[in-house]
Amino acid sequence: MREYKLELENLLPLLSEVRQQGVLSTLFIHGINGLQMPCIAQIGLRDGQAMRCRIVAEDGEVCASGNKALRLLYGLGPRNWHLDIQPSTPPLIASSSASLHSSSTTGPISVATQFSLRVPHRSLLANPDTMKRLSRLQKRVFLLVDGMRNVGKIAVLMSIQDEKKAEKAVLELEALGFIAF
Repeated sequence: MREYKLELENLLPLLSEVRQQGVLSTLFIHGINGLQMPCIAQIGLRDGQAMRCRIVAEDGEVCASGNKALRLLYGLGPRNWHLDIQPSTPPLIASSSASLHSSSTTGPISVATQFSLRVPHRSLLANPDTMKRLSRLQKRVFLLVDGMRNVGKIAVLMSIQDEKKAEKAVLELEALGFIAF
């Protein structure tokens, strides 16, 4: 077993580079996302890619799974992560309760979710001349880019129902050289 104290958004790319296999987990003693009881987050890795993700409560109830669970885990800051290494077999997340038998997702976490978890930073200063070149949506996105918020959080802060609009604005800003990853 290996231990890491990192933000998940930094840990997953690191594990991806070395094509790590296994189950990555962390414990939330005081709960997460409104759940007041202890729970554990588990991410199954195959060749460094997140294949399964879920958050399981102390009583065995699955609180969140798949992309939703992964989104909840991003942006929580440094945590103590434990990696149970499985050299060549596909990772299976062991259930903490006998009543849990279903897999939360199959296949890698979607590309759209991986993009929405990326964190952009500004590469140009916001001055009146540069801001004139942007559409209203691009200006709103640019002002929310702080080097700490991921694309998904920016979409939530903007109250954009369709996250694709925020992603499109981010890609446009990147193409214009206003932001970078």
